[in-house]
Amino acid sequence: MRYWVLLWWLGRAFRKGNYVLNILKIANRVALTSACFIASASALPRVWVSPQGVDVGTCGSATSPCKTFQFATALVDANGEISVRDPGDFGAVSINKSLSIVNHTGGTAAIGTPLIGQTAVTVGVGAGDVYLHGLTLNGFGKGQTGILHSGNGKLVIADLIIQNFTNGVICSNADSTLILRSSILLKNANFGARLVSNKTEIFKTSFSGSLYGLAIGSSATVGKNATAIITDSEISQNTLGLVIAAATVSIGETKIFKNSTGIINSSAMPPVVNSYQNNYILSNGTDVVGTLTPVTLK
Repeated sequence: MRYWVLLWWLGRAFRKGNYVLNILKIANRVALTSACFIASASALPRVWVSPQGVDVGTCGSATSPCKTFQFATALVDANGEISVRDPGDFGAVSINKSLSIVNHTGGTAAIGTPLIGQTAVTVGVGAGDVYLHGLTLNGFGKGQTGILHSGNGKLVIADLIIQNFTNGVICSNADSTLILRSSILLKNANFGARLVSNKTEIFKTSFSGSLYGLAIGSSATVGKNATAIITDSEISQNTLGLVIAAATVSIGETKIFKNSTGIINSSAMPPVVNSYQNNYILSNGTDVVGTLTPVTLK
């Protein structure tokens, strides 16, 4: 198609008097036309990445992968997938559209952030729904945040290890949804996770080695009441295990132990913290501060 366009413009040039000027104009128009073709062809439903890849405009196939997550985000379709082909470190990434990042290797797909104050994964306001699977995020004691979610879409975090940041996961938008499952949040200095999402679901996830293991809701979020369901999870060896403010939380089949304080319910709103009678809340310096509502299993 581009060659027919070129021939047509060349024909026009030779029918006019100023050949040089016309040829220059034609070259510019053909370059723009080619760029349009390349741009439209570059959006792919799946973009592969590998440490052996190269970040160029033609990368993205399994045989010619890109090198970094950030470059791959520009090439992948909205609602597409960035797929990890080989184990390695793929660099910090900012996400501003719906997409998935999935580790298919069985090895480690890492985002290491050795720079002071750096965030490994930033999910922005325009991101929509984002799915992260099988990644290892390491702040090496210098990174600020493992995952920062400020958008109002849904973020699914599955099978991740998030460690050695100041904060593991921060969700700052009360209108968002967060699903956290089968993950490990370890030795994040301040918050393992701080979540103000309107809807949070936590399943088979552990929080340990932080000042605040898991904090849900915020008294500063005026007019919003965060809701969360925590099941089959573990909160241990934190200074404050589970801290709840302005939130409705249901807890089931969860172990909260070996924290200085196990649970603090400081909700100024009606303090609804439902504890199903299959939890293990023992061996903390203080097990519970505030009120829990026992709920009988059905």
